[in-house]
Amino acid sequence: MTENEKTDYFKRMRKVSPLEHIAHGIDVNFLFQFGKKDKSFAPNEKSEELISKVNSKLLQVKYYNEGHAIHLNDEATSDRINWIKSII
Repeated sequence: MTENEKTDYFKRMRKVSPLEHIAHGIDVNFLFQFGKKDKSFAPNEKSEELISKVNSKLLQVKYYNEGHAIHLNDEATSDRINWIKSII
């Protein structure tokens, strides 16, 4: 994706961006999982901005030595399953 395409993409997606809505989730359970090597859609400064807007103390944040595709990481998958089990 070129820089112009990326800029256009983020402009179009702004209305559904978690950054715009996350603060409304008061006392909601959140698990954020980020890849330390992700340079595409969740660079470190954006993940930190998202975390800072959460209005819930029920927040867990995990970082993995991956890029954007953390769904392929066994540890991340196990963490998600355990997190879901803990809240249901």
